Amino acid sequence: MKENYDVVIVGGGYGALICGAILAKNGIKPLVVERTDTLGGTQAAVEIPKHEGYFTQMGHRDKHDAGDVYNVMGFGVRYAFEASKRAGADINYMIVRPLFLGHKVPEGRITPIDMDPKELGSIARNYLQLPPESVPRFLEALERLSKEDAKKLMPVTIGEWLSANVKDELVRDAFYHITIACYFWPPDKMSAGRWAEMVKSFYELALPIDPEVPGLSGIIEPYARVIRKNGGEIGLNLKTIEVVVEDYEVKGIVVQDVSACTWEIKAPVVVCQLNIWDALDIIDENLLPKGLVENARELSKHQGDVMTYNAGLSRIPTRRVDNKVVDKSPVWNRLQRGPGWEYGGGWFFPSLYSEKTAPKGKHLLCAEFGTNGQGPFKSFKEAKEGLDSLLGYMREYYKDLDEVTEWSEYFLNKAPTIADWIFTGIPLAPMKCPTINGLYFVGQTVEVPGGFIGLHDIDAKSAMDVAEMILKGKR
Repeated sequence: MKENYDVVIVGGGYGALICGAILAKNGIKPLVVERTDTLGGTQAAVEIPKHEGYFTQMGHRDKHDAGDVYNVMGFGVRYAFEASKRAGADINYMIVRPLFLGHKVPEGRITPIDMDPKELGSIARNYLQLPPESVPRFLEALERLSKEDAKKLMPVTIGEWLSANVKDELVRDAFYHITIACYFWPPDKMSAGRWAEMVKSFYELALPIDPEVPGLSGIIEPYARVIRKNGGEIGLNLKTIEVVVEDYEVKGIVVQDVSACTWEIKAPVVVCQLNIWDALDIIDENLLPKGLVENARELSKHQGDVMTYNAGLSRIPTRRVDNKVVDKSPVWNRLQRGPGWEYGGGWFFPSLYSEKTAPKGKHLLCAEFGTNGQGPFKSFKEAKEGLDSLLGYMREYYKDLDEVTEWSEYFLNKAPTIADWIFTGIPLAPMKCPTINGLYFVGQTVEVPGGFIGLHDIDAKSAMDVAEMILKGKR
């Protein structure tokens, strides 16, 4: 590792690696520093030490970003696809159809859902179960909201907007059910401005098929390959403890290794991929705009935990109702309960798209239950009870789940696993720091042009835009 670099990137997550790969491809050799021993954050597939050959899908224990078991993109926007092209990263994607299977209890209704804007009428009828007279009112409300000025609506809650614009109570409830499906709680408090942005595109899911690495590491390692191939460097187990600033100019960073050996790395440009509230730990707050700091602290209140259950299976289980193996693709199954559409968790089988997530001839089950942005679980017991309730439903749905399970473990993924903050009206961070020259931000707490898009598209778009800013400055 050298003492001087043109660009240093703090964090080894998805957005950081995209930015680094684009820079490296265009002649700027960055240094990427990651505090854990694994690239990718929540998007990394990490081998389970107790079960060799099986890989959990929710990333490293000490990750510093939110995530999903899918690559979440804006419908038809697909910045993730554009990013791979710009970086020259070889990623083979599959689009997941349907978006998910909605399991509604106690009705026992199972509905395939796609968030294609053209299919919203079908969603209203078949999933949300709106009566015929309410469907056109629902579509009219969506159309009206899509034409609103999203920026002006940011401080307005969706509950306030619906009360002023929608008389049909069933239509208002339908909006809340979709909000709950986006992992936001309470549903009436989501920003109407974010809703206005979301309804213009909604989102879709993709998964990478990589011959060398398991699971979502297939959207991580290709960018790391580009960085290394073009002379960039990646340092693992390096914790950034300070961004060095003199006279409002970036001078580099200070890092520590696992032994607490500490040294300075000089660079005129620093790209920070940490969530903006975590960035406050390494940047002098007095040098940042007051509003940025205040917003960062408010955003930090909107995140949640996820309890994951992974199980090694001898085969895919059989559905009880018809004695068939119906899970043949990696579609997410989402459970919602009762008249309030309470979130009950969900599951899928990652080995159906990535054989490397489990040993040859075996399968991996991944089930999850989260707090929906309501803060952390109070205890491991509370988290386990929520997940066990989901497993109870799954044992009713599959007749032989226990029979095919060879091992199982619980994984408590602490915040910021659920990115509740992207649905608030609180302004996200700018991509370029207005008060410190040479300091940039990428990742899921950054405001991107065009507003709300899929979680990973926010990563990708911010990374592409910041890379372009840096390249323009070097030309």
